[in-house]
Amino acid sequence: MGEVINFLPSCNYYFQRGMNFFSKGQYQQAAHCLERAQSLAKNTEEYVLANCQLAVCWQYARQYQAAIQRLQQLVPTHEQQHPELHYFLANCYAYSGDFQASLQQVQRYLQSGQTMFQQEAVALQNELQTVLSDF
Repeated sequence: MGEVINFLPSCNYYFQRGMNFFSKGQYQQAAHCLERAQSLAKNTEEYVLANCQLAVCWQYARQYQAAIQRLQQLVPTHEQQHPELHYFLANCYAYSGDFQASLQQVQRYLQSGQTMFQQEAVALQNELQTVLSDF
């Protein structure tokens, strides 16, 4: 008789598993793991990180509305500690073709003072302003 292996699922386990699927372009499997990860989160940081990555996964799978909805659910209670939510929303809106909403979100991110995605956000803002000026 074999040895019994004790397995306790954790947010980190499912997050890493989801990221592995994501890196292989297997977005449906990644989303499944990331959903599980966020449900097992033991703190706000784990919860927000898992949900942000889930939204990015949906964005790559071209499920923009699902990504936007997930991020919008996080904003009211987590935007103070996680202004990057606005940057992620800006990307989702841009990919979905809603350039005005994207510009509003990227500007909110840049006004937050966070610098994690500052270069990318400035580049996105410039691109959006160019696109919107053409309309």
